[in-house]
Amino acid sequence: MEQERAIFNLQGYAETIVASMPSGLLLLGADLRVLAVNPAFLDAFHLHRGRCRSAASWPWSCAPTA
Repeated sequence: MEQERAIFNLQGYAETIVASMPSGLLLLGADLRVLAVNPAFLDAFHLHRGRCRSAASWPWSCAPTA
């Protein structure tokens, strides 16, 4: 239980760092699926987080914002 809490805390910490970076960041897994993007990346490419899915065909699986 303590290990799970530590992992959860580390994941939250990492997500906070990614979200607060001023430069765009796209994190891909070994299979080239999107693991994380930050708001700066979404803004740079006029994308909306709610319309993005983790897919190997990214960025074609993201719809641009209007």
